[in-house]
Amino acid sequence: RFTTTQVGANRWDLTTAIPLIPAVKEGDTFTVAVIARTVSAGTEDGKGLIYARMQGSFPPYEGFGDKVFKIGDRWQMVNLPFTATRGFNAGDATVTLHFAGAVQNVEIGPVYVFKTN
Repeated sequence: RFTTTQVGANRWDLTTAIPLIPAVKEGDTFTVAVIARTVSAGTEDGKGLIYARMQGSFPPYEGFGDKVFKIGDRWQMVNLPFTATRGFNAGDATVTLHFAGAVQNVEIGPVYVFKTN
């Protein structure tokens, strides 16, 4: 469960990261499946607001494929496509979810990362 009581100065002020163990090569394609639901949200439509990106696991957190999606109050699966615009060594990349873009309380279940090429 990820709860924000105010919008962060940065959307990444509250995050979670899913490590990618194998190396990522430029041109690799992925589908990231996020299972989530909103408990409450101060957004206009009452849906949780989540940002996702693939990035390095250490500063300066270079990454690619920034996505934004909303989730409702029932558990749902959101599928996000990513194409690597750069490579990472084994263990040096993550899929990171950012929650501080809205006042909200969201629950994240499993997150699956599938390499599709």
